[in-house]
Amino acid sequence: MLGHELCGSYAHFARLVSGFYERPPLTSVERIKEAMEQLSHMGMHGMKPAREALRWVRNGSASPMETVVSCMIHLPKSMGGFGLMAPMLNYEVQLDDAAKRMTGTDTCRVDTAYIYETNGTRRKEGLEFDGRDYHRDAEADRMRREALAHMGWTIYVLNVDELKTYRKVRDKVALLDKIPRQRGLDEVEEKAGRQLLKRLLHATRCGMGLEAALFGVPLPKGKVKLHL
Repeated sequence: MLGHELCGSYAHFARLVSGFYERPPLTSVERIKEAMEQLSHMGMHGMKPAREALRWVRNGSASPMETVVSCMIHLPKSMGGFGLMAPMLNYEVQLDDAAKRMTGTDTCRVDTAYIYETNGTRRKEGLEFDGRDYHRDAEADRMRREALAHMGWTIYVLNVDELKTYRKVRDKVALLDKIPRQRGLDEVEEKAGRQLLKRLLHATRCGMGLEAALFGVPLPKGKVKLHL
């Protein structure tokens, strides 16, 4: 989770507050790998677990929940993940003239993207996260996804409530059944998957909100007016 944050375009708020703010990536997987090699030559301890963690980090995440999606689908089954091949995060799709006229932009991004071949057919699929604070312009979002469909993309969506429920995540990932997997054909043990999802969400401080940090207890919506 920390690796995705460092290599992504977001940062968490203070430790006791859920949420994030946007900022340019601080580094990349490649730069961290280079730094690890230099530290290894200096005899720095902890390089082995650091290298193992870095295997599962991807550049380009734009939010904590996008990181959760990436980790759930990419981490190996031995950790409770679904063991898919590594995704491309916030992959930029160049639009043709028809799609440009529809969206008013030259490009669209896919949160978690896969381009692969199966049985001689090139496929393009994406799994996106819809949070409550984003995608508020439903019309613009609809046109964006229609433009992606026009460009040959199949897009599946997880919303914030679905991402909190392991079985709903599992059912959505099952739609990506043609994407190449890592070695091993065993099914993910549900208990391990639930534990992984819980740990990932805990790392984002999902659901903690601001009230717990300010008042020490959760408050009903609208009970106290906040001026921040």
